[in-house]
Amino acid sequence: MLREVKLLAALELKNLFGLNTLRHTKDKGKKRMGVVLGVVWVMLIVMIFGYVGGLVWGLVTLGLESIVGAYLAAIASMIIFAFGIFKAGGTIFNLGNYDVLCSFPVRSSTIVVSRFARMYAEDLLMTLLVLLPGGGVYAFLVRPGLLFYPVWILVALVIPLLPLSVATLFGTAVTALSSRMKHKALVESVLTIGFVLVILVGTSGFGTAAPELTPEMLQNVAGIVTELLGKIYPPAAWLGETMTGGSVVGFALTAAVSAAVFAVVAALAAKNFHAVCRRMNTTSARHDYRMKKLNSSHLLLALCRREFKRYFASGIYVTNTIMGPLMGTLLAGAVFFGGVDTLSETMGLPIDIAPLIPFLVGGAFSIMPPSAVSVSMEGRNWWIVKTLPLSTKQILDAKLLLSLGLIAPFYVAAEVLLMLALKPVGLDLLRVILVPGTIILFACTAGISANLLIPRFDWDSEVTIVKQSASAGIGGFAGMLAAVAGGVTVALVPGHLGCGVFCLAFLGVTALLYLRNIRTDLRKL
Repeated sequence: MLREVKLLAALELKNLFGLNTLRHTKDKGKKRMGVVLGVVWVMLIVMIFGYVGGLVWGLVTLGLESIVGAYLAAIASMIIFAFGIFKAGGTIFNLGNYDVLCSFPVRSSTIVVSRFARMYAEDLLMTLLVLLPGGGVYAFLVRPGLLFYPVWILVALVIPLLPLSVATLFGTAVTALSSRMKHKALVESVLTIGFVLVILVGTSGFGTAAPELTPEMLQNVAGIVTELLGKIYPPAAWLGETMTGGSVVGFALTAAVSAAVFAVVAALAAKNFHAVCRRMNTTSARHDYRMKKLNSSHLLLALCRREFKRYFASGIYVTNTIMGPLMGTLLAGAVFFGGVDTLSETMGLPIDIAPLIPFLVGGAFSIMPPSAVSVSMEGRNWWIVKTLPLSTKQILDAKLLLSLGLIAPFYVAAEVLLMLALKPVGLDLLRVILVPGTIILFACTAGISANLLIPRFDWDSEVTIVKQSASAGIGGFAGMLAAVAGGVTVALVPGHLGCGVFCLAFLGVTALLYLRNIRTDLRKL
């Protein structure tokens, strides 16, 4: 079995992040785009290294070096769980090569473990992005013994196991339950979103549960932070003690718990693997169909209906693109129920955030708009779309309206909450309405631009496009970058003038991107 797992895992890892395709392709355009993406990834890695290194530098400078390990373990685990909860089910029960694997003389447990190995490799890379800069700064400032370095590596190998196992357990349960139902994708989306909301609401009280710090308590702040991390996520505290204190007990305990959870998850997934895959690959059809009156509709309306059907047919597509609107609405609700001052204290910002609230809400709404992957989601059926007697404008307008139509109800709800909370009048009212709307419109349009620039149609799993494609990353950050630019603009040009300059500038950029999009020759994609 080990040999089979090794072979299948090697196949899973061959084209991790599309490296194998980039290596063997003869398309110079793809190679140039790969170089560009490589530069972007290097810039992101430098930013992450700078952030983590700065965090560790600050903790050590304040004399809190004993909690560095726990902090880094908690950050890495949180990132792994946040990403894994949306992709675990789709990766384990990927139907892309299911027919081929079924013809092989391998057990279902072998397939599950090999796919788990791929997810572990991806999560280990994310863990190293956190631990390498943090460990480097810690070692430079604290000068620990030689034993610190192998221990740090061993801890890095253990950190991804537990959050990945829990995320996979949830993904397996959701996929197994939804596969038994008629509307599989919709049920999967509702279960995943509901679980995430429960986590957000359940953990929202931890920030206010901590006692108010006094000068006397600052002397014991390391113990307070360790206690809080122990309540939220005990393995982070255990591994933190291992990294900074050399505790063998914490490492052994975490490794044992992680191995036990992984064994349970792998056994459950392997037991239900073929049954779940078969149910996911089946559709229900009525046999008493009768031809009835045919209705005609406007072309754009028909195209929008098609886009919405495609959208709600994919659970991974829905769950990853609906979280932004949900977070934007929750943020507006926090302003309404808690007030601006409470939100400012929760975020730990020493400034008045009232002028920045529209930018924060707009940035939250714009996280991963559907338009960022709407073209690539056509997959191998793209040839049908681009050969239809339709113009580029008609096709792309439907994809843009999909994103705007999905965000619109949440945007209206958030605006009502903000107006009740802030009670704006005059120009303040325009600012609260126009700033988030401008960011949303720009993000949706920029998402299509990114997807047209870096399309991908040769995917086997929707996870590849929604979670791992370059257009998803670039399009998903466009709105957030716009929100940051708006905050900088307001800081440089205070008052309503700054908001006006921001809205005019980004509406102009949006118009230019839209014109460029509709002039694209889709036949060349």
